[in-house]
Amino acid sequence: MTLGVDRVAQASTDGRTVDDPVRNLGEAGDRRTTYEKIMVTTKSGVSPSVLMEAGEDFLFDQVWTRPGLSIRERRLITLSCIAAVGAAKPMAAHVAAALESGDLTREELEEAALQCAAYVGWPAASLLDQAIRQHAPSSS
Repeated sequence: MTLGVDRVAQASTDGRTVDDPVRNLGEAGDRRTTYEKIMVTTKSGVSPSVLMEAGEDFLFDQVWTRPGLSIRERRLITLSCIAAVGAAKPMAAHVAAALESGDLTREELEEAALQCAAYVGWPAASLLDQAIRQHAPSSS
């Protein structure tokens, strides 16, 4: 098992980015397809940095595609972890993607926020709550 190190785009001596051929062959799967399936709402048109590409390669080739957990289960775990570390921007992206994909409903996300509040605290869980309200406004 590799940990994504072999999939990092490498910089040449003149500073240009040179892709590792292993990465281009897609031996661990089609990262872009997996990324677009998981993060359906986060296509921004911004060119990713080498660090972002390496992270996407690892996450969407080797983590999200593993057997043992469904995408829905992985989403709940990911949202909990993001709440625990207090990362607002990834939280918003993951909440939007979970809702747009239909993997989670507003009600399920609200329950996840309450569960997070009990274990990581109200301030951390409030990031999840804020993202839910932003991406799934209440119908009332």
